[in-house]
Amino acid sequence: MISSLRSAYKFGLITCLVICFWLIAYMTNGVNATINFFYFTIILSAYFWGASGGVVVGLIVGIVGGPLLPDHVSSGVDQLFSQWFTRMCFYIVLGFLVGKLFSSLNRQKEELLSEKQVVEEQNTKIILQRDEIIRQNKELKNQRDQIEHHMRQGRDFGWGMVRALAQAIEIRDSYTSGHCYRVSGLATRIGERMGLDEWTVIYLKWAALVHDIGKIGIPEALLNKQDKLTTYEYDIMKQHPMLGALIMKDIPYGDRVLDGVLHHHERLDGKGYPYGIKGDEIGLQARIIAVCDVWDALTSDRAYRDALPKNVALKIMEEGRGTQFDPMILDYFFSIINED
Repeated sequence: MISSLRSAYKFGLITCLVICFWLIAYMTNGVNATINFFYFTIILSAYFWGASGGVVVGLIVGIVGGPLLPDHVSSGVDQLFSQWFTRMCFYIVLGFLVGKLFSSLNRQKEELLSEKQVVEEQNTKIILQRDEIIRQNKELKNQRDQIEHHMRQGRDFGWGMVRALAQAIEIRDSYTSGHCYRVSGLATRIGERMGLDEWTVIYLKWAALVHDIGKIGIPEALLNKQDKLTTYEYDIMKQHPMLGALIMKDIPYGDRVLDGVLHHHERLDGKGYPYGIKGDEIGLQARIIAVCDVWDALTSDRAYRDALPKNVALKIMEEGRGTQFDPMILDYFFSIINED
């Protein structure tokens, strides 16, 4: 309804303008400067209806301002055919070109409006997505805070469990307890020097502290024997990594330290125990503890010998490079020992 009224208004306006301009030209004695008012009618029609409207109105104006308008009203002289026909053709071409121009401008305007609408819709979506992301970030922060709280509780519980196990070792063998704490401290420093993440260092620290937990199952007479162990006794002693793994596997966080407990006596060349695995088959945790374990054994008093001098112990450690010890870990170890 509104569209029909708008079309009728445009048609009526153009019709009135054509009639008015013709009357003005006629009342001013025919063809003169007032005839130029018809240009406005053609341009306005081209704006309303595009090239087709410009052409039609150009044709109508050409006829109205041609054979229907005398050249001189007072003298009754009509326009020459060539005069009004040429003008009409010009009107038609003008209407066509201006109509094309307005159509192009209108099309560009519609495209811009369409793009603006798309941009506004995208902005609305972005705002909604931003709000949703903010909400999700708040939820994630709350969840992260809860997880970190539970992790701290778990870490405190796990550390308490490890310390309790270390005390259990101390009851059996005071040397082993002191040894485990020293190995744990050195292993932690190596892990931090290597740039391992926080939890990897924490589990390394725990594993080093309980790496000899299996000695709880070894007869005390063997642990404290001052003479060299017999082959049979040594075979029994070599069971402590597997006994330690059996103890740790069913306690909270025990699976995080099994590598260090079970494999800290393995060697890169495959001549270690209990399984004789080699190279990268040995986990990083166990390879670090292996270096720290041997170093502390060399530089500490044992039941069967006194501690070795530092320079002698360092030479023995270097001799194990690539066969017993991981060369990379050994380099980190030396960098720490040389600082002390």
